[in-house]
Amino acid sequence: MVPTFYTITMKINFFWSILLCLHFSFSSNAQIQDGIIDDPGDIAFVGYFFNGASGNNEGFSFLFLDDCPIGTKIRFDDEEWTGSSFDSANREGQVLWENNTGLVIESGTVITIINPSNNTGFPISASLGIATEDNAGFVLTPDDQIYAYIGTRDNPEVFLSFIGEDESLSVADATLSGTGLKKGETAFVVNNGGFYSGLTNCEGTIDSCSLMINDINNWTLGDFSFPMGIPNSFGNVNIIATLGIQDHVIDIVELSVYPNPTSGKLSINSTQEIIQTELLSMEGVVQLTTSGEKELDISLLSQGTYILRVITNGMIHIEQIIKN
Repeated sequence: MVPTFYTITMKINFFWSILLCLHFSFSSNAQIQDGIIDDPGDIAFVGYFFNGASGNNEGFSFLFLDDCPIGTKIRFDDEEWTGSSFDSANREGQVLWENNTGLVIESGTVITIINPSNNTGFPISASLGIATEDNAGFVLTPDDQIYAYIGTRDNPEVFLSFIGEDESLSVADATLSGTGLKKGETAFVVNNGGFYSGLTNCEGTIDSCSLMINDINNWTLGDFSFPMGIPNSFGNVNIIATLGIQDHVIDIVELSVYPNPTSGKLSINSTQEIIQTELLSMEGVVQLTTSGEKELDISLLSQGTYILRVITNGMIHIEQIIKN
């Protein structure tokens, strides 16, 4: 493979064979825009309505703060999380959303899921992609909650966002402990329905955009005609987080990955120190991870397409990998 060159100030939209370069902050609350839905805060809820006085239309809406690759699957669960696991294996319900559009869904896109309870006469639907009631019993109530995550209920890989009531508002079992989510930052804690009614222009970092959306002062709470009032999209969400570039300059980084396709080992060459390497499924689930290694053995993985993410000093490199 011919080496490819990147500059720290460039981000190229990730679309399978296109590579992404991202300059990001290592601060404790930083979120990462890397062209995959795989980090806390990669989505944010912007609407939530339980079946109230307005009729049978109920549901929720969420915003992508990172690009969403083809085939991405996100589960929305209204079961309580206890801090280490969901309270039961199959009680209450679960909605599975999938990007089946055949295209990358760009950050800034809002997805609305109507009638997630999938009641007779009121089937579940999504404004983009496909939504199914993966586990029966999904019901939204005033004191309920939704956890959004990648993986399964038995094995939630990454919690992406939260909306609803947690233990800070009641004695309910629902908690943010053990999820990596933070109230007001990547989680919206509330005991009422409502919709985000603040600014829809994210002029800043992904962190500041998330803080703006999860600020209760920017919401209109109470009964409303869902999904009226919910923003359709957000602007300026593809953002390179600022560090103070003059203090953290990396002029050019050379990185190559080969052979690709492969049935065995991948070799990674970089002019910068490799901090971490991850291989993810197309659903965003981590399959392999190493620290500081320049070789990745994928011989035991199933044939198919994967996403390789290599983190160097101040840099993220993403490439599609084919295992044959």
